Amino acid sequence: DNSSLFLLGQNSLSLPTTHILKVLEYVKEYFPKVDRVGIYARAEDINAKPERELSLLRNYGLRTLHIGLESGSDEVLALMNKGTTAAEFLEACRKLDAFGFSYHLTTIGGLGGIALSEIHIEETATVLNRINPASIWQLKLFIWPNTPLADMRDRGDFVELTPVEVLKEERELLARLELKDCFFMDTTVLNQYTLMGRLPEAKSSLIAAMDRLIAGGAP
Repeated sequence: DNSSLFLLGQNSLSLPTTHILKVLEYVKEYFPKVDRVGIYARAEDINAKPERELSLLRNYGLRTLHIGLESGSDEVLALMNKGTTAAEFLEACRKLDAFGFSYHLTTIGGLGGIALSEIHIEETATVLNRINPASIWQLKLFIWPNTPLADMRDRGDFVELTPVEVLKEERELLARLELKDCFFMDTTVLNQYTLMGRLPEAKSSLIAAMDRLIAGGAP
């Protein structure tokens, strides 16, 4: 009869712990069957929480955090002004593992453009293989108008990958992953397909499907 609840919002973990605990108390009061609460978080805010506060949050029902990794490359993260590093992200995941939280991650295909594509793949795979994510959701890079990245693209300083190039990049990333019991999903493949499956069991079939799409065959 138990169920989960996700608290929408941007970076909820940046709120003071006392505030989050009060919200979790309301959840217990008004949704007594909920035993798992999830929120969005950033690595720096996880690291800023003292261990005692993380333990309290978990005891009050917070179980799941959704975090944007985007890339494991410090060079790509700096280019995108992410404000965090791979080492800080790894430290955050270590703390979450220690206190029994589950965490779901997003990565972004093509985030390094053509110039940093190889390092984006290699270092993202390296980071992912050192942690224990419950799921990875691969997102599509979208360049919003009137942003610094749009200006970089227009100047020729950032060259976007085509949808097929993004898929080739993702295929190489997936081939490098050695994760156990992790759900992998991409709902933006070639701007029209969804690929998903649990690793490691579905790894070979996902790669085969990607190879067919790259070759221009049916999904």
